[in-house]
This record gives sequence, C-alpha cells and structure tokens, in this order.
Amino acid sequence: MTTPFTPEHQLYVIQSQGTPVTLLAFAGYVLAGTLVGLSVRDPRFGTLNTGLISLALLAAVVNGALTLGLFPWLFTGLSRCFGAATERHEVRAITALSLVPVILATLLSLVVGLGGPLAVLGSLVAGGVFVHGLALANGVTFRQALRHTLVVWAVLILGIILLSAALGTFLT
Repeated sequence: MTTPFTPEHQLYVIQSQGTPVTLLAFAGYVLAGTLVGLSVRDPRFGTLNTGLISLALLAAVVNGALTLGLFPWLFTGLSRCFGAATERHEVRAITALSLVPVILATLLSLVVGLGGPLAVLGSLVAGGVFVHGLALANGVTFRQALRHTLVVWAVLILGIILLSAALGTFLT
C-alpha cells in the first residue's frame, strides 16, 4: 500500500523565492506559450487551432510552475507513475513532461512556416525558455544547457534532413 501524497512529500527540489529572475522566467513561459500558440494558427488546421493555442498556454503554465518550483501533487504523482524512484528522477520526469508541449508547439509552428515576425519571436522565446527550464532541472548554467541543446538539436535536424532525403529518393 502506498502512502498518500502530503505537502511534505511533494517535490520542491528546484528552490525559488519568487525573485525577479524567476518571475521574469515565468512571464517568459507565458509569453512563449501565447506567441507559439498564436503562430501555429493556420486555416488548414480548422478547429485544431483552438487545441494548439490551449496546448501552448498549458505548456506555458506548466513550465512556469517548473521555473518557480511549484510542483503540485499531480506532477509528483505523474512522475512516480512513470517510475521515478528518487527526487532526481522526479525532476527529470517532470521536466520531460512539461517541456514536450512547448517543443511540439514550436515544431508545429515551423512546419506551418515561420509566417512572419510573431512566429519567429514565438519560436525564439520558446527555445530560450526551454533551455532555461533544462538548466534549472539539471542544475547547470544557461550557457551549458544552451550548448548541449544546440548540439542535440543539430544532430536531430541533420538526421531529419538525411532521413527525408533518403525517403524522398527511395519513394521516387
């Protein structure tokens, strides 16, 4: 039988005192969610537009909670459902869960096309707050997280380009 979650069991590993930096980071997440949500609007998506904006705003709230160290019972419970055994594992699970929607919304905005300054700004802000959340979760500097992220994304983008070229050649 598992012990029910109490406030003492909730995860508060990333400490925050509500400093101006963390409040600005939270505002950045909300701005990123709003801009990315607006940037992926496209007539081809029809009613899916509402879902994309909602997804981006939800990601903004979740990432803001991550930045401020506000881990409600739900996030801790979800991370344990995914097999987290220690606080460190919980931080990683929560980070993965909370950052995926921003990445998806950003990629969707890129698939639709950059479509003007709003989408470009949304993608840049979303990328910046993604790196910020990654730095917080792993206890490294923003620069270290940015360097790691750029390398990983470069490898992923190169892989996508090569795979697309290979499939294009194979299918034609």
